[in-house]
Amino acid sequence: MAWKPMDPINAEKLATAASAFAFDKRKMFGYDVYFVNGNMAAGMHGSDLFMRFSSDDRNVVLSEVDAAQPFEPRPGLVMREYLTLPSTVLDDTRRLMELLSRSFTYVSSLPPKRRKG
Repeated sequence: MAWKPMDPINAEKLATAASAFAFDKRKMFGYDVYFVNGNMAAGMHGSDLFMRFSSDDRNVVLSEVDAAQPFEPRPGLVMREYLTLPSTVLDDTRRLMELLSRSFTYVSSLPPKRRKG
């Protein structure tokens, strides 16, 4: 995928929902990305929303959310614990909060990521 500018409306919807959780917000490659204990949990990639889920939650989300698919930030680089979600998720506050909660819960269970260097 070629670099696409972040959709500011979708980014604001995600930021509003993410504020209910103890995420750390950072910029990565110009996109808003949310972390827990140094581990990436969710974010924007152009106009796409992505989130990290446990294996069980990934299977549930793939079966319940139309157009959910593995997150591939560039051709050939599939991030195995992450899914790209359709922008319709950002328009459904209840669904967005439920998915962010699943992502936050899973990523919070991971050991803190150590900073390099």
